[in-house]
Amino acid sequence: MTFSQLRRTFTSALLMTAAAISAHISLVSAAESDDPEMVIHERQEGFKNMGSSLKSMRFELRADTPDYPAILKAATTIKTEALKIGDWFPEGTSTDSDYDTDALPYIWKNQAKFNKMADDLVKASEAMMAAASSASATEEQMIAIKDACSACHRSFRED
Repeated sequence: MTFSQLRRTFTSALLMTAAAISAHISLVSAAESDDPEMVIHERQEGFKNMGSSLKSMRFELRADTPDYPAILKAATTIKTEALKIGDWFPEGTSTDSDYDTDALPYIWKNQAKFNKMADDLVKASEAMMAAASSASATEEQMIAIKDACSACHRSFRED
C-alpha cells in the first residue's frame, strides 16, 4: 500500500468516526427534545447539510480529478443525517401545525412509505461511500442519492 493510499484510508476512517460521533450527539439532542420548534430546526439543518453535501459531491464528480475523500465525506454526511430522519418528524410538526415547516401531514399517514424512502437514501449514500472509498464513485451513484431525495420531496414536502 502506497503512502497516498494509506493516507486516504486513514482520512476516510477519521471522517467516518467524526460523522458517527456527530450523529450520536445530534440524535440525542433531537430525540430528547419536547420542543417541536427545536426538532423542526434540527431537521431543517440536517436537510440543509444533506443538500450542501450533494452539491459538494456533484462538484467533485464533475472535476477533472475528483477528490474522493471529499466525496466520501459528503456521502457520509448524507448517511449520518438520513439515519436521523425518523427522529425528526414527531407528531404535531407538520404544515398543519403553527410552525414554519414544509412537512406534509401525509408523512404521519404513510409512515411505512416515508421510512422506506429514508432507508433508500441511506442505502444510496452507503453505495456512494463504498465507491468513494475505492476511488470509483460515479455521477450515476450521485444521481441515485438525488433521486432518493426527490422522490421523498414529491410525496412528503410542500413546495
